[in-house]
Amino acid sequence: MSMLCNVKRLLLGHAWVFCLLYANGDAFGQTKLIDSLKQTLVTQLADTDRVRTMIRLGYQYINHQELELPMALADSALNFSDRIGFRVGYAEALMLKGAVYRLTVNEAKGLDYFYKALKILETTGNDRKLAVCYQLLGFSNFWQQNHEAAYQAYRECLKLSRATGYTDGVIESLTYLASERFEQHDLEGALALFSEVRTLSDSANNVRGLGYAYSGFANYWRAKSEEAERALNRTLVRECLMKADDYEKLAAAQFDQCEDPGAAGDCYNRRAAIHIKLKQYREAAQLLEKARTYAERAGFDDNYQNYYSTLSDLDSASGDFRSAYDHYKEYITYKERLTDLANAKKSLQLNAQYEFDKKEAATASAQKLKDAEAAAELRMQKLLRNVFIAGSVLLILLIAVLINRQKLKRAIELERMRSRLSRDLHDDIGSTLSSINMLSRTAQSDLKKENSLRMLTSLEKISERSQRLLNNMSDIIWNISPGNDTLEEVINRMREYATAVLEALGLRYTFDLPDESLDCQLSMEVKNNLYLIFKEAVNNLAKYSAAEAVLIKLTYDEKFIYLKVEDDGKGFDEHTVEHGRGLHNMKHRAEEIGSVLTISSQPGFGTKVMLRVPRYC
Repeated sequence: MSMLCNVKRLLLGHAWVFCLLYANGDAFGQTKLIDSLKQTLVTQLADTDRVRTMIRLGYQYINHQELELPMALADSALNFSDRIGFRVGYAEALMLKGAVYRLTVNEAKGLDYFYKALKILETTGNDRKLAVCYQLLGFSNFWQQNHEAAYQAYRECLKLSRATGYTDGVIESLTYLASERFEQHDLEGALALFSEVRTLSDSANNVRGLGYAYSGFANYWRAKSEEAERALNRTLVRECLMKADDYEKLAAAQFDQCEDPGAAGDCYNRRAAIHIKLKQYREAAQLLEKARTYAERAGFDDNYQNYYSTLSDLDSASGDFRSAYDHYKEYITYKERLTDLANAKKSLQLNAQYEFDKKEAATASAQKLKDAEAAAELRMQKLLRNVFIAGSVLLILLIAVLINRQKLKRAIELERMRSRLSRDLHDDIGSTLSSINMLSRTAQSDLKKENSLRMLTSLEKISERSQRLLNNMSDIIWNISPGNDTLEEVINRMREYATAVLEALGLRYTFDLPDESLDCQLSMEVKNNLYLIFKEAVNNLAKYSAAEAVLIKLTYDEKFIYLKVEDDGKGFDEHTVEHGRGLHNMKHRAEEIGSVLTISSQPGFGTKVMLRVPRYC
């Protein structure tokens, strides 16, 4: 995970940046319980203290996951601040309103309010509040992926925070700027900034800041190990990786202390990746187990995505390629889930913007009424909003279920296709290649012994089996080609194959096939199994029947397709003849496509192979 992603988790944890706005005494005073703040608000006059109390109360509601009343309080604070000419209070109210929009997925609108607050604060001379506003702008621009704007905002935040002694602003700004240095491959510059983060965090007892300082040091030594690897210095590679592991261990302890299981789990995940590089697979497995535990505690999909990616790498490095493949599929599942959530969030943002614009207009009108009337109006709006959100959630869940069902269906079809191709390649081509290899060795040996007759026999077998291999490859290529997915193409393939086999044996044969063309599109599974059942039936009669005449008939009705392969050969006793692998495969393929296979035969009366396939078209 890149350092920018680490910063992202830092800024997201429990609305951390917004908590700074009311938790810091110099910014907004000491925090109070909601009931106490409400009682204070009742007795205060329309002055600056009333504005500050409204803003503190708004952030308390945000901290309790209540977003309706903070918007009303922000509007009231704007009204009072404008009335008494309290410019700083007006800017703080704008930041509160921007915070509410940010937490209701309307990020662009929240960013607009922060910029409005910035313009006002630049004229007040209050550098501490200006530093907080730049901090919010850095966070919001980063979230909007406006990295250049975020970088400039954090630079200004750092300068103002240093001047006003705002330690948390310095720590956050340095962390972001250090991550930018890593992105620009300025390792030494990043190291210097993270060293300052550690010093400040240690003096301020900021455990989260210490965690990201240690993560920064770990990232530095990982980058150094890559440089050593390019220089082919294995000893230095190992030393750098061990240092990175030590710092990740320290970072995990800090994140654990501040109860951030997501960040702690990522540390263990990165430690596991280090031990995989060091070929310490047992230690890597133990660390991944811890990463999984933290992922369960955090409940973040990106933790699970990183966990399964590293677990797949461990399986691959250990030689367990089956498990590596399974865990890689889990990684892809979580990756796609994160993409789906991002798309759903964009859709929800458009709906939320409309609802908030409508509510904002209604709230502006309601501010002219008394406090009691405004509260009643807010309760009604809350009911309407909840109904809208409930409907939106149900709609999103329905869309997600439909999307997941389609993905699951495609995944199952793909897995079946892979299993079938693997089986075909292993059974047909693998055995043929093995025999060709052995015959080649025999021919080489005979060549050395000048045994021309045996060498000629071996070369003839090699030629025959090579031809068989080419035929099998032709079947596989034909099967996976989308252009061959019609019943008419299958019939043509059957005719071509049967003609080649039966004419080579001098047998009389008759094709009884439909005259009219049937527009029938078959799935790859149905097409493949139908053709291979037919092919096995023709092979069996060619090898064992001693027949003189063969009838191949294909008909269909509204529900089924009927295939019959009949010969006048010697037949066999169904109760005494042991069924081989070929007949077993025919029955298994018929079951796979929901078909009924019937084989009837008696000694001296030939054999009939009949297949009834449901019409999937």
